[in-house]
Amino acid sequence: AESSGHYAEKRRLQNRYWMWKYLRERVLEAAGKNSSVKRRAEEIQNSLDCGLVAPRVAAGELWKHIVGSVDSEDG
Repeated sequence: AESSGHYAEKRRLQNRYWMWKYLRERVLEAAGKNSSVKRRAEEIQNSLDCGLVAPRVAAGELWKHIVGSVDSEDG
């Protein structure tokens, strides 16, 4: 019985892992298809390359743009 509980817990954790993995893939795929996001990503990457922004900040800026693009498409 304890063995089946171990496998159930392992399966639960695997399911969560795969959910997040697939979400990351879908977000990146959708962002890559959006011309506005691609333009903003290039701008942010240029700032990153010049040392004007840290990677974490750059990611945050791009995320804000992605979310804003999704919001504007829905509205």
